[in-house]
Amino acid sequence: MMSERSERPISSVVTEIPVQPSLPQATRMPEPSVSEAMA
Repeated sequence: MMSERSERPISSVVTEIPVQPSLPQATRMPEPSVSEAMA
């Protein structure tokens, strides 16, 4: 993991940081919707 990050440029790491928070937010929203639909 660390070796891959060091190999990748700083720009790639900066783009990965904002993508991580957006992923959990997007998954949290559909989770309740899916659970309600299944229930």
